[in-house]
Amino acid sequence: MGLSHDGVRKPPAFLLGFFALSCQVLLMREFAAHFSGNEVVFGVLLAAWLLWTGLGSILAARFRFSERRFATAYFAAILAFPFSLGLLRLSRFAMGTLPGEATGLAPAALSALLLTSLVCLPSGSLFVFNTRASAGKLSHVYIWEALGSTAAACTIYFVLIPRLSNWQAAAVLGGGAALCVFLWVDLRRRWPILILSMAVMAGLWICDLPSQRLYWHPYHLVESRDSLYGKLQMLRTAEQISLYGNGSPVYSLPDPASAEEAAIR
Repeated sequence: MGLSHDGVRKPPAFLLGFFALSCQVLLMREFAAHFSGNEVVFGVLLAAWLLWTGLGSILAARFRFSERRFATAYFAAILAFPFSLGLLRLSRFAMGTLPGEATGLAPAALSALLLTSLVCLPSGSLFVFNTRASAGKLSHVYIWEALGSTAAACTIYFVLIPRLSNWQAAAVLGGGAALCVFLWVDLRRRWPILILSMAVMAGLWICDLPSQRLYWHPYHLVESRDSLYGKLQMLRTAEQISLYGNGSPVYSLPDPASAEEAAIR
């Protein structure tokens, strides 16, 4: 990895900020869809995120810096993100809950601790590795990471979320991040890692709707859309069509119960 020139030290820190914030936003959106997201759930997720990121930085400080470890930590974070999304979507089977069933705070906290650890441990170590790669210039790492986070916020909100689902956006971001690391590193076995990363991101894109249908089984999921404000899903049961927003029922058509109540009034 060409890290001996100042012009090449900055992009990895920029990528760290860009990728970390993107992962946080998309994971939070998926978390809200599966755990009826509110301020408490978001707070638990962010607390777990900070905890594992800090632990990742502490652990990385115990290892000697090398270009190989630097690249490995980036690819580990990139590959861990789709894995965490998949575990989150299928978590209801492990918890034994029904599709759309509300869960308590304890399952949400346990899931947050487990899922964020996969991404945050390597991303936390990357802050330490970026600082060492920049010859200890901590302020430079902070600035470029902040610029990456700012760019990620604009890209996620204005470009990806209005056009793609959460999983599709994650696949695009993961593939782009893997390609950037591939171009920066100079390792003998970088081609297999890039191919593996692209294959995983392609699988994430393809499995988005099938995995949602698996989540809703035995109900029939007709369509799903990730809007700016949450996940909208349309289910059909016999002649009835129901709309769910972030896993909670919004309305059904026809709705005999509401019609009977209105008639009584």
